[in-house]
Amino acid sequence: AHAPMHEGDAHSQGFELMLRCMKEKNYAGTCALKVLDFAISDSAANAEALVTAGGLKTLLPAFMGRGVVRAAGSAVRVDPKGKGKTVKRKVGKAAADLQEAEAGAEAKAVSVVATLCVQLQVGIGGVGHDQRIKIPDSLARLIAKFLEDGAVKVDRLIELFAEFSAKVDAFADPGDGSDVDDEEEDEEEEGEGAKVCRAADRAYGRLLGEGGLGTLQQVAVIAATVCLWSKAAREGC
Repeated sequence: AHAPMHEGDAHSQGFELMLRCMKEKNYAGTCALKVLDFAISDSAANAEALVTAGGLKTLLPAFMGRGVVRAAGSAVRVDPKGKGKTVKRKVGKAAADLQEAEAGAEAKAVSVVATLCVQLQVGIGGVGHDQRIKIPDSLARLIAKFLEDGAVKVDRLIELFAEFSAKVDAFADPGDGSDVDDEEEDEEEEGEGAKVCRAADRAYGRLLGEGGLGTLQQVAVIAATVCLWSKAAREGC
C-alpha cells in the first residue's frame, strides 16, 4: 500500500504552475497570487511546500514591487511584414488599469508573505529571542531573505507601513447611504442599536479594503515576525 500523499506534496505542481504565471508578468500573475494565498491560508504543510518549490525567489521580488504585471507597451514583437524588424506592441490596457493591477498585485504579494509568516510559525513554542528554540528551515530561509542585501526588504517594510498608515489616516468613509436601500426593510424591524452596529460593520469593511487597513495589518505581521526571530532586524529597527 502507498503511504498517503503529504498535503504539501499534493499541491507542489500547482504551486510551480502559479509561480510560472507570476514570472510571465502578465495579468494572470495577480490571480496566481490569490490562488497561492488561498492555498496556504489554513495549511502549514502547504506553506512549507511553497517555500520548497522556490516560492520565495518569485514572491519577494513581487513584494518589493518588481513585478507581477508588466506594461503591455513595454514588449516588442516581430513585424511579419517588416522582414524581421521589431515593432512596439500596442498598449492593451489603459494606464489607470495598469496602475490598478500593479497596486492589486502589491497588496496580494504582501498578503501571501504575511500568510507565510503565520503558517510557518505554527507549532513553534516559546518566543523568538529564546536562543534555545530551533525554528523550521523554511521560516529561517524567509527571515534570511529579509536580511540579505543590506536588509532592503526591511526598509521596504518600513516604507509600506508608512504608506498604508497614511492611507488609513486619510480614508474617509463616504457614508452616503448608497448601500442602505437594499437593507432598509430589514433595518426598519431592528432597534437603533442594531442599525448602529450594521453601519459600523460596513464602515470597518470599507476601511479594511478601500482604506488599506487590511494590508497595514499584514505588513505589521511580517515586521513582527522578522523582528521576533532576528536580533539583527530588531537592532536595525
